[in-house]
Amino acid sequence: SDPYAVVTVTDGVHNGKTIGRTRTVMDTLSPEWTDVFVIDFYQPGVYTEITVEVFDDMFGKREDKRIGDAKFYISDVLDSAGNEKGEDLESGGGGFFHVGE
Repeated sequence: SDPYAVVTVTDGVHNGKTIGRTRTVMDTLSPEWTDVFVIDFYQPGVYTEITVEVFDDMFGKREDKRIGDAKFYISDVLDSAGNEKGEDLESGGGGFFHVGE
């Protein structure tokens, strides 16, 4: 696989807003990304759900294949030790998400 991830807001007034896209990591089933995306509209006390969708890049040969997604609330990550939280992808695997203040 050649995975990449798309980070999107999935509720509230910013529902559907794409925050960013990672680079494609070639030939791996265990990608690691350290991309930084700025969310400048977050307000404490307002639940903001973020979805990280992972795709297999088909490089234009056909539509990119969706591998899975993980959802989390920014406030839950900020309330976790080190502002980091692990989430499982719905189709297996998972990731750690870090939110800086």
